[in-house]
Amino acid sequence: MSNIEIEILDKYILLSYEVEEEDIRKYIDKKFEQNESINLRNTFYLKKENIYNSSESFTNEYSYRFILATKNKNFYEFDKKILSIENSLYIEENINITRKMFVAYRNISIFKKIDKVSKEDIYIVKNITNKDFQFPIFPLKEFKKLIKNFPNTTEIDKYTSYRIDGILSKYLLTDDSIGKYEKYLNKKPSYVDAKLINNKTKEYEKLKYEMILNKLITMLKDYPQKAYTEEQWKKEILEIILLLFPKYTHYIKEGVVHNDKKDKKVDFILGDINGNIDILEVKRPNGQIMRESIYRGSFTATKSLIDTVMQVEKYLYLLNKGGKNAETKLNDQLKKVYKKEKLEDYRLKIINPRGFIIMGLGNRLSLDQKKDYEIVRRQFKNIVDILTYDDLIDRLKNLVTRWS
Repeated sequence: MSNIEIEILDKYILLSYEVEEEDIRKYIDKKFEQNESINLRNTFYLKKENIYNSSESFTNEYSYRFILATKNKNFYEFDKKILSIENSLYIEENINITRKMFVAYRNISIFKKIDKVSKEDIYIVKNITNKDFQFPIFPLKEFKKLIKNFPNTTEIDKYTSYRIDGILSKYLLTDDSIGKYEKYLNKKPSYVDAKLINNKTKEYEKLKYEMILNKLITMLKDYPQKAYTEEQWKKEILEIILLLFPKYTHYIKEGVVHNDKKDKKVDFILGDINGNIDILEVKRPNGQIMRESIYRGSFTATKSLIDTVMQVEKYLYLLNKGGKNAETKLNDQLKKVYKKEKLEDYRLKIINPRGFIIMGLGNRLSLDQKKDYEIVRRQFKNIVDILTYDDLIDRLKNLVTRWS
């Protein structure tokens, strides 16, 4: 039998290789006499020159001891040739160094795998707080997490079958190794850091949405006593919309939609992160959305709401009809809003745009009016989304609750 252990001796990290079988010891000694290397666990490549105190006998009873690393200030610097790596490896002196840090399942060399990916030297450090390092460091905590993510024997077997199944299943009946592998991955514990959403993140998000909520409530409370111009009101609501719907990264105020007879102006043309556009029409909250009287047993939408919906549908029709020519004109408008260097390769695209209408107050509606309002709203849902100011308040309240 043979066994590998890591030990610390003075200023060295030693690799101790215990061999009981005489045939193996003779084989190793012969290799060393011929100045050739031996390979242990596909990880350590050792020669006679690496033996600790090599002027003495190669072995100490049944054990070989090799110098794996030498102390350099507060780090142990590992022999790159022994580990067969190109980048240098340094491990902080206060870290408990074990064999498991070097060899994974099925004799996979951990640092050889890391070395293939990394483009610079590796410094593994135990505690990174309150220290000023002059080089890139790799925290021990993250290194341990990396080791846990190395595939075990079961995963390797299942992955091998998965790859074979992917080819054979085109021609032969198989045992669904693809499904088994995916099922295995779903059961495997995740080692992704779960602290991305921490208390500070929650506190910030809650404060942000509380601030927006209070702003909107104050605006509605002050209206119409506080004299907002139409432009001021739309600007304030736009800022709230961009925070509520962060997918929108660009916008054109009073975007021009070209028509054969007369060009139309949209309150806002919104562009998402991929350049796909939607349009936004903002009406001040004094407009009614549902009639007070009942028609044939139901409350119906006011002329103001119907006119706004038709207006938005007309904009969408013109945009879709305009095709590439309309896209070019929109992007010309966008360039006037943003500096060229801020746009880079960003372009607006017309791909089934939708409309948003913000108008009216839902809390002024009776229960029956609210029910009929939902019916009206759903009639246009595939093209236009109608949001009252109370809808915005409810969404903000839900976000505050979520981050509490």
